Amino acid sequence: ARIPLSLSHVFDLGNWRRPFATLRTIPNLARLTAVGVAFAVTFGATATFLVTFFNIGLGLDLVTAQLLFTVFQAAGLGGRLLFGLVADVIGSRRRVLRLLAVCAALSMMVLGMMTPAWPLAVVYAFAAITGLAVATWNGLYLAEIALIGGSDKVGEATAAAGFFSFAAYMLAPPVFGTVAAYSSYRVAFFVAAASAILASLLLANLDRESGKEA
Repeated sequence: ARIPLSLSHVFDLGNWRRPFATLRTIPNLARLTAVGVAFAVTFGATATFLVTFFNIGLGLDLVTAQLLFTVFQAAGLGGRLLFGLVADVIGSRRRVLRLLAVCAALSMMVLGMMTPAWPLAVVYAFAAITGLAVATWNGLYLAEIALIGGSDKVGEATAAAGFFSFAAYMLAPPVFGTVAAYSSYRVAFFVAAASAILASLLLANLDRESGKEA
């Protein structure tokens, strides 16, 4: 049944507790949700600070920095279609997600090592590579969530996973910005890389315990 939207429902503690309860009732949902959180941290930090990094960190003019971000976004859009097709062809979404996690970690490390001396053409190419690596995971991830939720609990599973992923989106940028401000962009990007590595390790562990891939 539909529940009418009201402030009483928004601030109802039962609604805030429900995602945590759902993680306990659906097998493997908690660990797969942790994968989504790790991906969301990497993507949220990158998407929020990429223009600033290109502009301030590399000294590029703002128009160029924005064009680079457009390349990043366009590659991510095309990559979602591409990797969805790849997952269908090889029959494993998790294998593609693991590949994306490793590529995302490598992309963060390269961004952390990037300097103003790099040729602009290389920076453009790497903006596209980064978009392919960090902005294409969401659809595959949600398909995995829907699968383990089953037809009877798909709504609960996706809602719970989305709750935690969205929280990661919101928390990652201020943490990344704080690290960059008090240390450096290099350290901040390496922290984002660690989050992507965590996603890969969680997926590998999930596959080992289940004995098969979805």
